[in-house]
Amino acid sequence: MSREPKLREFPFDAERFKELVLYLAAQCQDDPTYDNVKLNTMLYYADFAAYRAFGEPISGATYEKYSAGPAAKQLPDICRELIDCGQAQSIVRHHFLGGHRQLIPSAVVAANGEHFNPEMRELLDSIVEFFAGKSAREVSQFVQREPGWAVAGQREAIPYESGWLHPTPPDPDSEAAALRYAREHGYL
Repeated sequence: MSREPKLREFPFDAERFKELVLYLAAQCQDDPTYDNVKLNTMLYYADFAAYRAFGEPISGATYEKYSAGPAAKQLPDICRELIDCGQAQSIVRHHFLGGHRQLIPSAVVAANGEHFNPEMRELLDSIVEFFAGKSAREVSQFVQREPGWAVAGQREAIPYESGWLHPTPPDPDSEAAALRYAREHGYL
């Protein structure tokens, strides 16, 4: 009996996504390497890590594969909305190689993570800390090793289930144990 796997779909929560965008942007606004590539990558890792840790992503955003890394399909509209209502601004920061665009929360917006429980804030802060100081190129090279990014076609959605995949193959004993489990539980 052949079963086509059904990928989980999560509803997109625009308000949670806005909170997530503002929180990450606030944490990174003093990082000279912070740009839209890094923001998209951190959003991707936040949703995928939350899915692995808590069983569901923070926002349910759809992440698509682009050459620089994953990009949240909903981000451009949400950024426009945040800018239009005065919660954020888009600025260009100049550096020795040119400049890059950054989304910065407005001073009146308290992007302090109060909408996230302590475990979620700890997860988000660890993602920010990991990517701090890394250039867009470094961020892109890192995320391109992710199995979900690697198997998706250009501009295709990256399934949340791919967050369970590891970039290196399992050792033979682990693979054998996984196959035994799959057979015993009717997956194969």
